[in-house]
Amino acid sequence: MMPEMQEHQKKAFDFAADLIKQIITLSVAVITLGIGGMDKLNGYDNRGTLKLIFILYVVAIIFGIFALMNLTGALDIRTINTFNENADKRNSGISDPRKKIPHVVPETLSIYSRVVRWCSVIQVLSFGAAIIMTCSFAFSMLDSPSKANDGKMVVLQSLNARDSALMKQMKIDTIYYRIAK
Repeated sequence: MMPEMQEHQKKAFDFAADLIKQIITLSVAVITLGIGGMDKLNGYDNRGTLKLIFILYVVAIIFGIFALMNLTGALDIRTINTFNENADKRNSGISDPRKKIPHVVPETLSIYSRVVRWCSVIQVLSFGAAIIMTCSFAFSMLDSPSKANDGKMVVLQSLNARDSALMKQMKIDTIYYRIAK
C-alpha cells in the first residue's frame, strides 16, 4: 500500500485540472457564439481568418482533454504500479545506482510531467493566439465596411416632407446607412 499524497500535491492537481477545464469551457463558448453569429458575416471577406480562429480553439480543446487525461493517468494507482514494475525489470541488469530508474511514490507525483506540460503549453498558446486573433478580427470588422455593397456607403435621401423637417430640426443633412445582407 502506498502512502497518501501530501495536501499541496492534491491542490496542485486540482488547480491544474480546473485551469484546463476553464480554458476548454471558454473555447467551446467562443466557438458556439461564433457559429451562432455566422449569418451576420455574409458581407465580410475574411472568413479564412475566422476558420483559423476556430481551428485554434479546437486545438486548445483537444490538447486540454489530453492534459486532463494525462493528469488522471498520473494519479491512477495501476499506472504507478505498472511503471514501478517496468522500472524493476529494467533495473534488474543495471549495477550503477545512478542509471537506475527510480520508483514512483506519492511524494514524487507532480503536475509537471512531460506530457502534461506539453499538452498544457500547446493548449494555452493556441487559446492565447485564438483570443488575440478574435479581438483583431472583431476590430477589423468594426473598421471595414461590408463587402455586400462593394464597400460603398449608401446615402439615403429623405423621402417625405415630415422626414425632411425632422432632419432640419435635428440639423442633419444626410443619413449614412451601411447595407448588410
